[in-house]
Amino acid sequence: MLEVEGECLVKMAREAFDTYSKRFKIIHPTTECLSKLRERRGVFVRVARSQDFLWTKETKTLACLGYPRPSCELAIATIDSAVACAVRVNLSDSLNVYDWGSLLFEVSVLTKPKLIKVEKPIDYPNEIELGQDGLLIEQAFTSGLILPQVALECNYDKTDLLGECCVKAGLLSDSWLTSTRISVYKFQVEIFREEGADRKATKVNTKISAS
Repeated sequence: MLEVEGECLVKMAREAFDTYSKRFKIIHPTTECLSKLRERRGVFVRVARSQDFLWTKETKTLACLGYPRPSCELAIATIDSAVACAVRVNLSDSLNVYDWGSLLFEVSVLTKPKLIKVEKPIDYPNEIELGQDGLLIEQAFTSGLILPQVALECNYDKTDLLGECCVKAGLLSDSWLTSTRISVYKFQVEIFREEGADRKATKVNTKISAS
């Protein structure tokens, strides 16, 4: 994906979040952006608070929501995800008047999740590359997802990642080892995020290291 397209996604995410938070209205993508971003891709929007405008271990994630699978056009999915983040943040009363200036936005565009096939569940960690792969775990009507950059920021090893993904799906942390009904998928991301006092959105290396 071109950097200019990623910048457009981040700009839309911020505008959608702000507009819904302040006026309870949902924006529509501009014609120019929509023409570039009609591809169906999974996408997640992350809203964080950072007093120094940098993504560090002190940066606090307020919401991270999106579409694991390519179910609708990128522009529409990004706006929907940003609005969902706004609802989550506003319901939790995570912001006060002084926090608006410290928000940073990140958009992760996902590849199509690929089912990990193993002979035995104990082999799942061998199929995961930390910093490169995110995980999606599904069982029946529940699912949990962790982005690759979040796994690094939380200092997860491969078994931690599998366990925490199960917990996000509402399962026991060892379900990836003990349940025969779960499906484990991996995916990669293209990450675009604001950083610095000017909130300029740039593309992050696909394999990032923890700050």
